[in-house]
Amino acid sequence: MALASGKTATVPCVTLSSPDAAVVAPDAVGVQEFCGVNEWAFTRHTACISGVSGVLSVYALVEGREVLVGQVYFTITTGTSTSGNSARWTHSFSLTPTLMWGSVGNTYLIATAECAANCNFESMNFNSAFPIATGVSRSGSATLSTTSYGEGTVWRAWSTWAYWFRNPDWVIPVSNTLRISAPDHRCDEAIGIRFSIGCVYSQVRPLHEIGRTRYPKYARHIELAINFGVPSILTRTQISAQNAANRARACPQSPANGWSCDEYPFASTQEGAANPIHPYGRTFQILNWNNGAEPFFCGIGWLTPRRAGDSLGYSVCGIPLDQNTGGGTDLGNFYIRNRVLHDDRFQVMVV
Repeated sequence: MALASGKTATVPCVTLSSPDAAVVAPDAVGVQEFCGVNEWAFTRHTACISGVSGVLSVYALVEGREVLVGQVYFTITTGTSTSGNSARWTHSFSLTPTLMWGSVGNTYLIATAECAANCNFESMNFNSAFPIATGVSRSGSATLSTTSYGEGTVWRAWSTWAYWFRNPDWVIPVSNTLRISAPDHRCDEAIGIRFSIGCVYSQVRPLHEIGRTRYPKYARHIELAINFGVPSILTRTQISAQNAANRARACPQSPANGWSCDEYPFASTQEGAANPIHPYGRTFQILNWNNGAEPFFCGIGWLTPRRAGDSLGYSVCGIPLDQNTGGGTDLGNFYIRNRVLHDDRFQVMVV
């Protein structure tokens, strides 16, 4: 090897203890809002991993032999954040040296975001202006986007960070390049406003929370139905005929009190009233409670009130129109925000 004047005969090599491929248990509920340590942690809109370890090793050529003369041990944190209302996502990258020794002074970290699939690069920032130092993170973030494949289509997209080290004192001034990729996420133009695109981690089951104080009777009806055994994990249907059939069976008439007819499971789900899993429908007319809670009346004259131990059938209740409308609007917004498409499962919880 020919040596440049004043330079040490050094060869850099970077190795990474790569994490296993990001695998999410089918139908997993995304409740983690932090980075997983050496494993990916997910929500419906994020994926993040921390503690990925690597080492930069610098070798000197001595009489034809490679002798280790310096090392940088480091950890990586990287993650993505998508949106149900945008074709864009952000991908962050951070590398922190944890131990440095030997011929690694004046070493710089270079990193750049790259598109991996169905992706367009938009912008990036990464600070490579200063040499690396123990305990000091070098971080950056990139914005990327995807392009529609047409109305009603669904596709996968993801991105990568490439990084390497540079030192002007090395004979070979740059190390090999390594890459760390984010898990792929699902994008679609199949819900919400026409031509709108959104992206999510579809392998994570989203959670639809219904607040008791926001729509009290609407929430109480759903809470009672779930407590009696009506499913809390539902499956979206985008088949309009199925939606209509669910509504027609659950609400063939208006409540006697003139309020709005509310059904659970929702008419927009495959578990709705028209599903053969339901032998009948039930309503609620609870006159007293052993725990002293207030009575609860639904005013539905065409269905039998549910009794203790009766966990079968769909549920119907008469509730104020504004609560039924508001609850339906919230559900629709939840579908769009979380890109809940046909056959996607989601969980319902009253909080």
